[in-house]
Amino acid sequence: MNRPEKATRSHGKPSDDDDETTGLGLPVSLKRQIESYAVMHHMTPTQVLAEGMKLLLKQEALQQGRMNRTKPKARPCNKPFDAEERQYLCGLDAVDECGEKRITWNRYFIRYVEYELELGARPVDVFRSAGVGPEVIGRKRIERCVSRWRRQAAKERNEQ
Repeated sequence: MNRPEKATRSHGKPSDDDDETTGLGLPVSLKRQIESYAVMHHMTPTQVLAEGMKLLLKQEALQQGRMNRTKPKARPCNKPFDAEERQYLCGLDAVDECGEKRITWNRYFIRYVEYELELGARPVDVFRSAGVGPEVIGRKRIERCVSRWRRQAAKERNEQ
């Protein structure tokens, strides 16, 4: 059935063409809303849809309680590593040696951490990606390692 096209359209009121859909199955009125939002916020319509999907997924996760999980506890300070923990740590590429209270880091891992920090990554995230998050070695140990490595790098730059 062919409908005559309307010359003018009133904003905010539903019209006959709201029942029509676009190629994605979206109503034409929704497509117009997405396009106007995209123009206002300097985004493409695809970016608007992607952001909307992210929000919907996050809302769904909150409703299901997945987002309310408790975070794993950080390792207590000054607690010696037991044999199982030492074995795990020694098996990682980031660690050269591990004693009860001391970890010797691989120099390539140290350079990698420095590089990632320059790019703006969080120290905890870099250590977690290597398998040694605060749950394994403790938050304070990560902070102190990064601080020490930054001081050493600054000292090396000043000497050159």
